[in-house]
Amino acid sequence: MVYPAPVFAADLRARLAAWDLPLGPFREPDDIVREMHAAAAALGPAAADDLADLVTALAREHAREQPVLAEFLEIYAADHAAALAPALLARLDPAGPAALVEALGSTRSADAAQLLLATLDLAAADEELLVTLACTLGELGDPVALAGLHALAARDGLPSAVLEEIDIALQHIARR
Repeated sequence: MVYPAPVFAADLRARLAAWDLPLGPFREPDDIVREMHAAAAALGPAAADDLADLVTALAREHAREQPVLAEFLEIYAADHAAALAPALLARLDPAGPAALVEALGSTRSADAAQLLLATLDLAAADEELLVTLACTLGELGDPVALAGLHALAARDGLPSAVLEEIDIALQHIARR
């Protein structure tokens, strides 16, 4: 299924709304997961750029579909991480957004931690971006991510939510 970008975005946004709660009387969460797997397979790696554009658009709008898109990207990235990671990284800027940072965690990209730490302006980052970065570095879990978490933890004046997420991320890496 290859659509022009506006049609792709409209079609996927409609699916995201259908996959969101409430599900309705005849739908189960397992149905949604099956539909997401089928959609990810049908879209294939060619959709990575359009998906990355949709992540940034929904983040800019603070759209309620963002959590559902994040769930879908976890499924999509399982088979198409090699296409999705560079598409997401190409849209990353010093301010994030946090949704892009989160999506990068699902790709398990080998160079994502290094590029995140080099690109993001951590001095100007808000709490949401710092929490999301800590979570993503924990998901990535490579030596660069681990060093980034330790460097982040060493900063003065971090909100407690950021420190808690750093601790969770470090525990996650240690359990691997």
